Amino acid sequence: MNKFTSTITASLMLFATVAWAGPEVSIVQSVEKDVVSTLNGEQTSKRVKADDITPGETLFFTLSYSNSGDEAATQVAIDSPVPTGTTYILGSAEGNGTEVLIKLNNDTEYQAEASAKITIKGEQLPAQASDVNALRWVVKDIPAATSGSVTFQVTVNG
Repeated sequence: MNKFTSTITASLMLFATVAWAGPEVSIVQSVEKDVVSTLNGEQTSKRVKADDITPGETLFFTLSYSNSGDEAATQVAIDSPVPTGTTYILGSAEGNGTEVLIKLNNDTEYQAEASAKITIKGEQLPAQASDVNALRWVVKDIPAATSGSVTFQVTVNG
């Protein structure tokens, strides 16, 4: 009876693999901060998981992506809000092979950071760090069975 059950399970798993062909992108986010310690009069910095945060600290966000599918994923949009109680650090969003875009407060569209404008009393002004409420990375191509990451930084508000 065990042999029969094993055969059915293996057959179902094979069928599921065929049915799910294509790209399968997953994303995992981590948040870290730098901790400085002094030993024998020498300072060292170590990046650790940001369990406890204090105003003024810089947080480092990493969104790690992987494609476990059997086909490339193209033009993948990875979105991340700027967490409440923090301010995005202008120019900190990075990702190899990506286009980085930002979304400003009350906007519905993403735009390039370098040319982002906000309208105040009918006047177009360059966006400030406090205007940014979300980020988007457009990854041109994630080949099958590969991974990568995108990053950004924020300052914890006081």
